[in-house]
Amino acid sequence: MTITEILQRDHARLEDQAKHLRDANRSDPRHDFSTFSEAISRHMFLEEHAILAFLTTENSCNYLDMPELLRQHDALRLQMARIEEDLAASARPTIHGLILQLLAEMDAHFLFEAQSLYGLFDTELTKDQQQRLRGWLQVLGETLPDQA
Repeated sequence: MTITEILQRDHARLEDQAKHLRDANRSDPRHDFSTFSEAISRHMFLEEHAILAFLTTENSCNYLDMPELLRQHDALRLQMARIEEDLAASARPTIHGLILQLLAEMDAHFLFEAQSLYGLFDTELTKDQQQRLRGWLQVLGETLPDQA
């Protein structure tokens, strides 16, 4: 399985959780949001601390879009923090709009990654480097599709 396929599978898993969150958040979204927040936080951690770190240190790759990708991660984290604040402050949270905004930002971010990051795996990394990066992902706890 390629690095791109691993990320695409993880994005699909997150999109499934997002659909469930979008559909379920009209009642009490606490559990669904917590599950989604943990999953997307983990995904961003692995992108930042495995994939981007690998591209920088192992391959000396100058990924020009890295600042934008990190800015988008920060925006997603900020939106999740807003939702967490509202959940903590209310017995009956009304956060549907905040969740829809978060999910729209996530969709835009996934499209950005597909357009700017995925191609680097094929053009910048040798087969050996791709294999080592898969190892990094496993060591850092990436859930591979057959384990999900």
